[in-house]
Amino acid sequence: MKTKSPSSFLLDEETIVAIITPPGEGGISALRLSGARSSSLLTKHFRTDKGDEVKEFQPFLMRFGHFIDKHSNEIDEILTVYMPRGHSYTGQEQVEIFCHGGNQAAKKILNSLIDSGARAAEPGEFTKLAFLSGRIDLSKAEAVAELISASTEKSYDVAKEHLLGGYSGAIESLRQKLIELIAEVEASIDFPEEEISPDDKKQLLNTLASLESQINQLISSYKGGRIINEGYKVTICGRPNAGKSSLFNLLLRHERALVTPTPGTTRDYLSEWIDLGGYAVNLIDTAGLRTGGGAIE
Repeated sequence: MKTKSPSSFLLDEETIVAIITPPGEGGISALRLSGARSSSLLTKHFRTDKGDEVKEFQPFLMRFGHFIDKHSNEIDEILTVYMPRGHSYTGQEQVEIFCHGGNQAAKKILNSLIDSGARAAEPGEFTKLAFLSGRIDLSKAEAVAELISASTEKSYDVAKEHLLGGYSGAIESLRQKLIELIAEVEASIDFPEEEISPDDKKQLLNTLASLESQINQLISSYKGGRIINEGYKVTICGRPNAGKSSLFNLLLRHERALVTPTPGTTRDYLSEWIDLGGYAVNLIDTAGLRTGGGAIE
């Protein structure tokens, strides 16, 4: 069984659709269509503010109109933009639709598009298509998720650098240097009569040591990057009535924990996230350390 190449994968694609904004109340909701039928599905459901059909959409031009269902009932006023194949996030033909926020309008538009032949996209499937089409590599695909979940300025900066190719560029640079090094070694094996001079051997060893150092530096940076993305865990612990909950509230800047003169007020841990100098910190307030206090402690 042959494995499909990215280009052949895009030739027999399905057209998928999903709401791409978070659930809940808001001013605007957005949906994304990706696949060969994106433009035709938009044509089927879009009408201008005068009720006219649009046979062809100009790429990257946002248009105002109305979305109608299969019974010609108007669902909502929308803005929409068409992106041709090879010039979209997924690499496929793509359409984005912007309607009023909330749950109902976007869901009705989604269901209408599915009724017309689109398939509901799986979680992360748009980014998967972007990878399969060659638009992004695996490190950039991971960076998309990191950027979305970034909760502090530091984690945002790291994710943005990865998405813009900082990590991919470093890997590609190392790869090219290793290929050049391997080529020199293989040449010396294939043509033993042309002996490598001591200076050339020394240069090869120095290059190899430098590459090893750069690779080890990348490996060691993983822990720091993971902490920036996932945050630190900091526990406040100590004797009863030492001021743990007061410190917890002070760092949070609101009264999250109960504070009384009675020892043992905190019986279970409390956990909250704070932004400390651009770093995410999971702050945990605990019960006082003491002997006795009953079966619970």
